Formats: sequence, C-alpha cells, structure tokens
Amino acid sequence: MILCICPNPSVDKYVWLKTFVEREPNRATKEKNFPGGKGIHVAFGLKELGHEVKILGFWGGPTGAWIQEQCRKSGITCAGPETELWTRTCITFKSDGQVNDTELLGTGPEIDLKLFSSFVKTYKELISDAECVTMSGSWPKGAPDNGYAQLIEIANQHRKKVFLDCAGHQLINAFSQKPFTIHLNEKEAKELKPAATMEESVLTLTNDCQFAAVTAGARGLFYSDGKQIIHAKIELKNIHSTVGSGDSLLAGLTSAYCKNLNLEETSRLGAACGAANCLREDLGVFYKTDVDKLLGKVDLRKINP
Repeated sequence: MILCICPNPSVDKYVWLKTFVEREPNRATKEKNFPGGKGIHVAFGLKELGHEVKILGFWGGPTGAWIQEQCRKSGITCAGPETELWTRTCITFKSDGQVNDTELLGTGPEIDLKLFSSFVKTYKELISDAECVTMSGSWPKGAPDNGYAQLIEIANQHRKKVFLDCAGHQLINAFSQKPFTIHLNEKEAKELKPAATMEESVLTLTNDCQFAAVTAGARGLFYSDGKQIIHAKIELKNIHSTVGSGDSLLAGLTSAYCKNLNLEETSRLGAACGAANCLREDLGVFYKTDVDKLLGKVDLRKINP
C-alpha cells in the first residue's frame, strides 16, 4: 500500500464560459466536478498504475463526504479526522478568452491542535503498512508550519521513503528531515534555490533530498540524484489542460521507486504520466493506456554536472 497525504483536499470544479466580462454577470455553459487536491491526484494516478492506495486527509461536510465517496468508487480508501467546516472547492475556468485555465483556489476548513493531533495519530497507525508515502499540497488554516516535517520525521523512523510536493514554510521546514524525493515547478525551484540555469537549480536541491525533480512546462522534467541530471521531454498536441500534471508526474516517480526502476526509467515514466494528464478533459487524471503510448515518445538527455 502507498499512503498519500492530502491535508487539504478539494472539490475541483471545471466551469466553461464563452466569454468573461469584468463587473458583469457571467453565465457558465457547463460545469463538471472532480475529486481534487494535489494528494488526491497523486493517489488516483498511482491507482491507475496498479498500486493499492490509501489517502489521509481532513474531511469536512458534504464536500468532504463527496470526495471520499468518489475515491471509494475508484477503489481508494480514505482516512483521517472529520471537520465541521466544509472541504474547499477550487474552480478552473475554461473559455476562449484570457481566463482560460485560470484557477480560483478555495480556503478550506480551519483546524486546531486537537484535529492535527488526531491526524498524526492516524498517520502513525497507517505508516507501518505503507510501502512509501507521498505528501502533497497545502495544509488547512491552523496547521503548524512544520506539519510535513513532523510527518517526514516519523516516516524516517519507520524507514519509509517520502515523496514531497509542497512550497513555502512547509517545504523549508521539511528540508531538516531530508525527504527522499522533492518535486517543484520551475518558479518554485528558482525562488527557493536561485540559480542561473535549471540544471544548477535541480542539482542544488539534492543537497536537501536524495532525488530532486523540477518541471518546466513544455521544456519538460529535470530529474537528478545529485550525480547526474536527466532531462525528459515530450512533444504534445491537442493539450486539454496542464492542471494536475505535476501531481501525475509525482505518481509516476513514486510508482517507479516501487518498481525499482533506474534514474532514466524513472524519468521516462514520470514524464509520460505528467504528459498523459494533459490529453484528457478529466482534471488531474491520466489513463495508463495514454502513458503506455507516450513512454516511447519521451526524449531523454543525460546531463553530467
């Protein structure tokens, strides 16, 4: 079982608009809801790749219950404390205008120390059966800034590898516990570790983890173990949306670890999963059939530091 930590899940809503006019009523032409949050996307990706998955999160109100039900329908088990305030809703606008792929991220519930302690207690109960752990996204308001650092410390005590995708104080504090793999996008990486090139940026990140993955949009994935860098890139046509591609990539990297793949094979699978997410209308979801087709189309380049 792979344990996927998603402290701040969401109902991800696609809203289609013909146009968007500021300070005027705008009517949607279509809406569609998906179970979301970065950790949810990772979990669905891992399930699609054939892994048993369990999600640990905070679940609030009817929106939290709906997400758990959608996960159960896909064969994914959910755990974690219930909150009175509703789980957040995040909206992605689809249109022919400038607002296309604009995201509006909800705030979600606020938690207290009691709820956080309950979350950690459940985590300790689950981690023994986990092959590895993914940790993704933001935390609800009220969570400590070292929430992920605390979880990584526990994972290290149990000798479980952690695949981390977060930003801000949570990431900075997590570095003290040396997560196994870190994924960031190009903007996050350069803000955290200023460098002249992507190669320098991803290499510097490996000072704080064993493997670092930095994604740079159409320029692809830069993945390093601190000794060499693999640049993986796929040329795509007919992209529906890039939302969730980083989460899909993290699912690929995690799956590759469980399959004991080498650096190049891991880069290929991660890039293929991230690209497959762009091919369908479903938000934050990819299909293994698409991944299998894309694996042979990944352009790999070795970079020696």
